[in-house]
Amino acid sequence: MTSTTGLVAAPEPTLVKTDVLGRMNRTHEQRQRILDEYERSGLSGPKFAALCGVKYQRFANWLQRRNLRARLIKRMKSIIAAICLIAIVRATGAELSKREQTHDAILASLTMASSNIVERLEIFYFPEDINTTVAVTRERLESKYWSKTTIASFQESEFRNTLLRELQRSSLKQRANSSSDLRWGCVFYDSNGDRVLSIYFDKFADGFINDIAINSNGKLLDLLRNRSQLTRMKRLIYHGCLSTDKMLLPYILLAASPTHAAA
Repeated sequence: MTSTTGLVAAPEPTLVKTDVLGRMNRTHEQRQRILDEYERSGLSGPKFAALCGVKYQRFANWLQRRNLRARLIKRMKSIIAAICLIAIVRATGAELSKREQTHDAILASLTMASSNIVERLEIFYFPEDINTTVAVTRERLESKYWSKTTIASFQESEFRNTLLRELQRSSLKQRANSSSDLRWGCVFYDSNGDRVLSIYFDKFADGFINDIAINSNGKLLDLLRNRSQLTRMKRLIYHGCLSTDKMLLPYILLAASPTHAAA
């Protein structure tokens, strides 16, 4: 009777990696499972670490890195959500964004009027009661004006403060329709003669600031009208074309002088 002896290979021992100090090195997956179990256990950190046979300081480091990673992920999600929201707003609210940019451009332009850059102001006028075959554009107003007043030293003029006050009281908003039959224009120049700001109005107080079509509440237009009326009255009195009581003459001239002194 013969018998055979079968050789069964012994299983290879499972090696647990340790560092130079003899501490057990656990894989990332093992650490995450331990931390998951800790969050479900309801135990304190030191007690749970003792049950797992892990020094608490090492356990706390694992927990700290996990919390830091969670915060970073949350922050990244917030950033991605913000980027997506901006993309949606830009895609669906492009017109609103354009209006906001236009509003900022209007404010920036008006700021130029109050700066020390402005050296000269020219005011163009075409009578509001005269009908024309074609609309008076900005270019036509500056070339076919009825009258033009130049304030050569705008910074020193009394009219500067009056004009800036009315600009602050003005409500200027962009309008969709860019057609206007203009009658008034204010063009501001710097010391080099370069144009820094242009404002135009029709008789309904609609017009332009530079190339932006606007609606206004008429505050600045009323100022231009009043100034023009006082200036014409003063000139008529000066040339003897308008008779008036001598007792009233000083008061009329005084009323005209604040807005005409620098003209």
